[in-house]
Amino acid sequence: MSEELEFIDIGEDGQPSSVGSENRHERQRHREKKNKQIKSLVRTLIKLVVVACGIALICLFVLCPYAVHGNRMFPKLRDGDCAVVLKVGGFQKGDVVSYEQSGIRYFSRVVGTPGDTVSIGHDGFRVNGLVQSEEIFYETASEKEIEVIVESDEVFLLNDYRSDQMDSRAFGSVKISSIDGKVIFLFRWRGI
Repeated sequence: MSEELEFIDIGEDGQPSSVGSENRHERQRHREKKNKQIKSLVRTLIKLVVVACGIALICLFVLCPYAVHGNRMFPKLRDGDCAVVLKVGGFQKGDVVSYEQSGIRYFSRVVGTPGDTVSIGHDGFRVNGLVQSEEIFYETASEKEIEVIVESDEVFLLNDYRSDQMDSRAFGSVKISSIDGKVIFLFRWRGI
């Protein structure tokens, strides 16, 4: 027959003390509290990862940042700016859009939509026979007359800095399907 020995703490008054069992219970409560904190931290980290993935997906499919190269849209967009493009929803005349032509990213202003007749000549530009106000643009003039009827799946685009003619004047109307979206805001990295 085996007997187990139990050690009992004796207090100052000579009576058995329950300090050992209280310490055990205290350690147990401390471990449980620590486990709860760790579980809470893990749940918080999982939530943060899910939110970060959601934000990344939104940025990938809804909003997209593009670097601006050149001053074709000066003063609105400048070389070195970062333009944030909204990829969903439409655009209308006057909006600045992002598109790719021959592997190069461009930003231009929509001036003609499907069905419009755009005319550019020595006296400026007209849409559907009406002279367009160019308060915010540099003047549009061309030595050769251009008149285009915009097709149903295209738009006519002009740069704000009109002396740079890498827009619809150079390569014609642009397919709507090749437009990434409209510029909704920009970050100016280098000065004002």
